Amino acid sequence: METNQSNITTESGAVAGRDITSYNYNITPRKGHYLLQKLRNGIEPSEEKFLKELEHLMSKRTDEEIIGLEKKLIQGNRQDLLEYAFEEKERYYKKLLSCSTLEIEQELHLYLLLEVRSRFKVVYSKIHRGRSIDEVNLEIEKMVDEIYCQLEDDPINLYRNGIDGMIYFLTGNCHIKWH
Repeated sequence: METNQSNITTESGAVAGRDITSYNYNITPRKGHYLLQKLRNGIEPSEEKFLKELEHLMSKRTDEEIIGLEKKLIQGNRQDLLEYAFEEKERYYKKLLSCSTLEIEQELHLYLLLEVRSRFKVVYSKIHRGRSIDEVNLEIEKMVDEIYCQLEDDPINLYRNGIDGMIYFLTGNCHIKWH
């Protein structure tokens, strides 16, 4: 804090009337980084194991009632997301289908989808505990940012809304719950 001669106090740094929320992501090189390097170097994996796992995520789970994305979001009291969710789910699905000939891209999509599914557990716990929509949105935004940061220079042109599309894609296929 600095005081000048006219008794006016000035602040330096962040100033707010209430809360300041900031995130510092310390992303360590992980499988995502390794896959990005392989993609840049043009190295293709020789196994088909990940293809079956990706097919699993692309198909609807059969161990629960299939009600679709719309009803899931309505049950989760998120009607506000319907139009955006359908748009981004469809956009992501088309992107996923377009990489069907590049195994390394499929492996990267698989990795990202599994990250989304795993990290959504934190979001779901907030939904399940009845947290406000603002808190849930903040947690989703944090999750999307953390996952997107792993893409470094985004060589597959997924963008942040592509991560959103993954959320709704997994929701529509019964791999993520909203209620």
